[in-house]
Amino acid sequence: MLEVTGFAQTSSDGREIKANFWIDSIGHQYVGTLSQGIVVPSFSSLDAVLGYNDPSNLSGSMSFSGNVGPSSFSLCLNNKYPINGDLSESVVAQMEVRGSGKWSQISSPGSARTIKRKIHVDFNFDNIKYHLIVEPFPRVPEMPLTNARVTRANLDALEGTHTFEGTYGPETVVLRVSGGLEVIATLEEPVPAGLEISGTGESPCLTSRILLTPFAC
Repeated sequence: MLEVTGFAQTSSDGREIKANFWIDSIGHQYVGTLSQGIVVPSFSSLDAVLGYNDPSNLSGSMSFSGNVGPSSFSLCLNNKYPINGDLSESVVAQMEVRGSGKWSQISSPGSARTIKRKIHVDFNFDNIKYHLIVEPFPRVPEMPLTNARVTRANLDALEGTHTFEGTYGPETVVLRVSGGLEVIATLEEPVPAGLEISGTGESPCLTSRILLTPFAC
């Protein structure tokens, strides 16, 4: 069985356990919801270790069971895939936990390019390909982009039209999109100074919009 180290933490209300892992530059997140009546004390683990056979295993819904505390935690997903780690701070006592959850991709490498003053980004989440088109205001030079990375905080807000804000240069381009999407890419050649770009404004000529379109695989 393969292993990868990531981190895990509880939600603020103690009803969810979230674990993040990066494999081959792709971020995978498991969000497990505890069964009715089970609440765990707040904890985090910076050395959570996931055992898996193949990255393709990390998809869809999985049940879990295990223990939390006093100084470590141990979960088993679908009776196959273990997640274990030390707690950053000990909790009072050990408790049994169980529930169900779901895997999602939260970070993915992509490709970016500038065409006719528009920034185009192609990326893939959960085997669905997306194409992001950004028309920044003010206008930006047509410079080659490399090493694009896309991160999403809201797993249900990828499609549709969004506003954004961010920076262009001097060495990177950063786009923070409404709905929790962030794109970071490297300029192939640095520009003299950074430029703030934004998708907010009161008139059409000041408003930048993003069209995010999924493509069928």
